[in-house]
Amino acid sequence: MQCHLHPQKSAIALCLGCHNGLCEECRIIYDGKSVCADCYKKICDIEKEASSDLEFDLDKEAAKLKNEFDKFIKDQKIDMEIYKIKEETNEKIDKVFSKFQDFIITKKSSGYLICESCAGYYKLQSDESPDEFVECECGGILFFSKTLKK
Repeated sequence: MQCHLHPQKSAIALCLGCHNGLCEECRIIYDGKSVCADCYKKICDIEKEASSDLEFDLDKEAAKLKNEFDKFIKDQKIDMEIYKIKEETNEKIDKVFSKFQDFIITKKSSGYLICESCAGYYKLQSDESPDEFVECECGGILFFSKTLKK
């Protein structure tokens, strides 16, 4: 078999693409296989096109991922702000509740109800709360005091 471009030379290989005979001078080794210059150019053009398509797709996918990531970060920041506000609110509620419980305990602890009208007083028992009493026997308004001293 002779080289298809140099008929005076013997072919040493067949082109993988077009199956023409190739001499040493015409033979191009691509990926371990023998190809002619025309087939090699076609292979290079196909690879170039595939690579540009791949780059375009990769750029497009990278842009999508970046947008999703940016949205995620934005959502996370919002979530973190909401979480911080929620924690601060819970702390404030806990403080108010604690003060309220202290107030209730204080009111239920020993103390006196004193009438604003007649200055009479009543010592609260340990199981009584000032809220249980509406008014003095004389009809006067009662106020709570820990001590009888003014």
